Amino acid sequence: MKISNTKRVGAKGTYYFQRRVPDDVRNRLGVSRWERSLRTVSAQEARQLAAMETLRTDTLIEEARVANRAEHERDVLLAMAKTRAHTLSARHREELEAVGGVDGLMGGVEASRLSRALFSAAKEHGVGTPDPERVYSKDEHRALKLDRYDLELDIEEAGVEIRDRTGIAGRLGLEALLDVPEVVRDEQDERKTLVDVADHYGRKLGNAPSTNNTARRVARYWEEAFGPIAVEDIKPNHFRRFSEMLGRMPIDKGATIASVPLPEKIKRADADNLKRVSESTVATMLKYVTKMTAYAAKNGFADNGDPLATISVSRPKRPIGARTENYEPFTRAELDRVAEAWCLKFDKHHDYHWLFWLLLYSGARRTEIAQLRISDVNLVAMTLKFDPEEEWMRVKNKPSIRTIPIHPELLKMGFAEFVERRLRAQDDSQGYGRLFPSFVVGDGRKAGTAASSAFTVTGRSTPP
Repeated sequence: MKISNTKRVGAKGTYYFQRRVPDDVRNRLGVSRWERSLRTVSAQEARQLAAMETLRTDTLIEEARVANRAEHERDVLLAMAKTRAHTLSARHREELEAVGGVDGLMGGVEASRLSRALFSAAKEHGVGTPDPERVYSKDEHRALKLDRYDLELDIEEAGVEIRDRTGIAGRLGLEALLDVPEVVRDEQDERKTLVDVADHYGRKLGNAPSTNNTARRVARYWEEAFGPIAVEDIKPNHFRRFSEMLGRMPIDKGATIASVPLPEKIKRADADNLKRVSESTVATMLKYVTKMTAYAAKNGFADNGDPLATISVSRPKRPIGARTENYEPFTRAELDRVAEAWCLKFDKHHDYHWLFWLLLYSGARRTEIAQLRISDVNLVAMTLKFDPEEEWMRVKNKPSIRTIPIHPELLKMGFAEFVERRLRAQDDSQGYGRLFPSFVVGDGRKAGTAASSAFTVTGRSTPP
């Protein structure tokens, strides 16, 4: 009877243990195959020894896979943090830049922790403490006292640096990566602003990415209006003023408007007579404010309870008999004309070209397609995966997380060749391996908006 993971040299020779190392852990383990003599010619002993070796190598494989997963999770967290850094408020971006960006932040926390550990060890070993068996002069006593004071000051400064940097890390979602001690987290929880609450709200509740992005965007507007005010200091008057400001805010279209603070948006809207956001949008954003203050009170971020508990927000109702716009679907002839004009304008090397055809043949939403990564396209299984694994990705709801087949017509049109070209030319600076890097993502904005505008223009300019 053959013994698992063994071979025998000769009819009555020595048994050898042999096992192939799985592909996913070869690089980490540094071997492609295990083979060693069991130093026995007995089948019974060989079976026992082989079982022990199998158990030992199983442990090595599992440990290597755990290390791989940890490394992957670290890389994903860092990538998410670098993307999310662009969505921080101006004050938080300055804090991050002051510590050298995400990479400098990670290195700084480790260096500060090491410094504090060294200073604490020096203190425990008696640096700056008089030796009871020795007689000191007045000057020596003074020098020892200064050494002890300097050491305690160094320990305190290292602790402050750690708290400051871990606070920034928390806003970037890197708490797990830093393994922040509970005592530090408790200190960070003091005097939370609405931006801090929005970050916590998004990480803990498992909401859809679009919900989290909207919460952060509204919190950022609030901070732009009133500064970094603590949740417990919020008054109903703040809410009324914020409601008035949102009612005067223009629709965020284009980087020139989206990138400026809320007061500046309102000034530009007044000066240029820009189109304002709807009453329904204002009500939605105000609801997010009340949700976040209630969440802050429930989770201990506001000692005095919910500061806006007495305020309720209702969406405006459509007047009875009000007319709504009806959109007729394209006829086949109209769609053919628009498709022909679109392909003349954007060839097969252009992102807009494939966004149009993927929308047509998949039925997916524009944002879902525009934010696709190269890794979301499986040319072996011929599928597209819609799964918001990155912080900047968004889907409408949980059922929208799905995998769908690639339509055969797309393959005939050269979609597989387009993906392969992008795979060969991918560059982290172009959006971490995104399939369509020309579409702007992040800051709560929906990807592919520019392509929709281009399609509208093309449709209107195409003769019937």
